[in-house]
Amino acid sequence: MAIIRPGGSQQWDAELGKLRICSLAAGKLKVKVGEQYFAIGPNGMFKIGPGMAAVVENWLYVDAVLHIFVVDC
Repeated sequence: MAIIRPGGSQQWDAELGKLRICSLAAGKLKVKVGEQYFAIGPNGMFKIGPGMAAVVENWLYVDAVLHIFVVDC
């Protein structure tokens, strides 16, 4: 689980053999996975495939709660 504070961000480096599935429990985030940009809100999900890097940014005034599940491939 990651709590991203208002104005904060979190980054994941590319790792071979790891699939990350992320579920946003609260807040809103701007997400960049590879070269793709998108925004998600509460109950939104996205995946970070093996060998891909990602960055999330919280642009709101409330904390964002992100659940991250890692699967070794």
